[in-house]
This record gives sequence, structure tokens and C-alpha cells, in this order.
Amino acid sequence: MSSFKKKIRALKDLAYVTGGDVLSRAISSIFWLSIISFMTVKDYGLIHYYVGLASLGQLFSLIGTSSVITVYVSKNIKIQSTLFLISLIIGSIASLILFYFLQRIDVALLVILLIMCDLVGGVLLGKKKYSFYFRINLLQKILLLTFGLILFKFIGIDGILLGIIISYTIFIPIFYKQLKESTIDLSLLKNRKNFIMSNYTNTIISGLRRDVDKLIIPSMLGFIVLGNYSLGIQIYTLLMVFSNYCNNSHNLTTSSYSNLDATILRKHANISNYDC
Repeated sequence: MSSFKKKIRALKDLAYVTGGDVLSRAISSIFWLSIISFMTVKDYGLIHYYVGLASLGQLFSLIGTSSVITVYVSKNIKIQSTLFLISLIIGSIASLILFYFLQRIDVALLVILLIMCDLVGGVLLGKKKYSFYFRINLLQKILLLTFGLILFKFIGIDGILLGIIISYTIFIPIFYKQLKESTIDLSLLKNRKNFIMSNYTNTIISGLRRDVDKLIIPSMLGFIVLGNYSLGIQIYTLLMVFSNYCNNSHNLTTSSYSNLDATILRKHANISNYDC
């Protein structure tokens, strides 16, 4: 394949990943901005509080982060099932803790589904299934918009969390298939623990910057302030995602094919699959 054709292919793959990111974030922001018109600011803050807690539970559970999965899968190292199992065990513990304190099964279930979504995304990018990655993430956001609004109309704010849960169930069969694809082998972790733990630590730090405010603001200022704050974040996200996409596309179109391919494999580290 000529260098020109390789670069065209890489740009097409990049368009699937970054384009999927843009559309997913846009749909998500539209959803969150639309429901604020039908609920109190306090309820809006409460929903984001629950989603933030689920995201934190997922964050601490992902020993095999999506970027780690992407790297090893792209190198054909069959470690994903081992990391899947470890993350599920820790995620189950986190879910039980959240259920004990909140008495909400929906938040506990959301933790597990967010874990599955993140790990599946890492595998798909590692296998360079960019088109399928684009379609599955776009479908999840469409389901969120559809079920979230419909269920909210019939059962109120609890319907929003239920809609989020339903939208993420599409990752369950893919997760199960990938889990069965390789055997559980803890010995694979021995020589790779430094890389895995380094990525885990970096993910924790960046994730806390994203979600810890959902805990601090309501405890100090209340859910009304959190609701207004979350609304501002959604507006900012919607404005910035298109700006970032244009900036990345401009920089990457001048890159070599190999740099483009490497960028695509690293892109998942900067995509939040749990924007809901």
C-alpha cells in the first residue's frame, strides 16, 4: 500500500474515533441541557451527584485502564480477560459499598456498566475496529437520549438513571465475548505491573480532577449549587469539543501515517466514555 493510501486510511480511522467523540459528547450535552428545562436545579444537581459517584466507583475499579488494554491488545498480548476479571471484582466491591450508603441499586449497576463500556472501548481501539467503535458509542448516546427522555417523562428523575443504565447494556455482549476470548492468566501481570500501575495512578489523578467536585460541592454548598455548576460544565463541554476536534484534525493532517496510527491508539485515553 502506498504512503498516500496509508495516510488516507489513517485519516479515515482518525475521523471515526474523533468524529465519534464529537457526536457522542454533543448528543450527551444536548440530553443534559434539554432535561434541565423540566426539573428543579436541585434535582439536576442530585442526578449529577449520583452519576459522579458511579464514575468514581468505576475510576478506582479499572486496574486495567482502557489505555492499557488498547496497548496490549494492539500488540496481541492476551491479557484483557485477566484485567477484565480484576476490574469486575473491584467494581463489584465498589458497587456494594455505594449500594450500602445510598441504597440505590441503579447507581451500583451503573458502576459495573461503566467499567464494561470503558474496557470494551479499549479493546476495540486496540484491534483497530474504529468503525465499530464509532457506531457502538454513537448508538449508546442515541439510546441515552431516547430512553432517558422517555423514562424521565413517565417516572421522573429516577428514569434518567434507568435510561443511562439501559443505554450502556449494549456493551454487555461485547464485554462477555472479549472476556471469553482469552484465558485468565495472572502470570501475565508480573512483568507488566509497573506499566499497569503507572497508568492506573495517572487515570486516578485525572479522574479525580473530573469527578471529585461532584462530592465536594454538595457537601459544602448543596445540590442547587451543584446543579448550576453541572449546567455550566455541560455548556462548556459542548462548546469546547468542536474546538478541540478542529484543532486536533488540523495538527494531525500534517502527520506521517505512523504518527497518525499511534495517535489513534492513544486517543482513547483522552475520550471519556462515561460522560453519560
